[in-house]
Amino acid sequence: MYIVGEDKDSFGYGGTGKFSNSCRFSNYGQRFSVGDVIMALLDLQSRPPNISFAKNGRWFGVATKLHG
Repeated sequence: MYIVGEDKDSFGYGGTGKFSNSCRFSNYGQRFSVGDVIMALLDLQSRPPNISFAKNGRWFGVATKLHG
């Protein structure tokens, strides 16, 4: 079974307010639940590219920078 955020090339933001990558979890953003709108943002124009998330239109800043 594949779970988002467990692989080195997979990134997740969970309802507990944690960002995950390679089975590592860090505090990020806020908790969310049913009815919240979550956005995942991939900025390919910045150097290095980065990933961030927002909840109900509130951006939480860069979650991680992508290194090739």
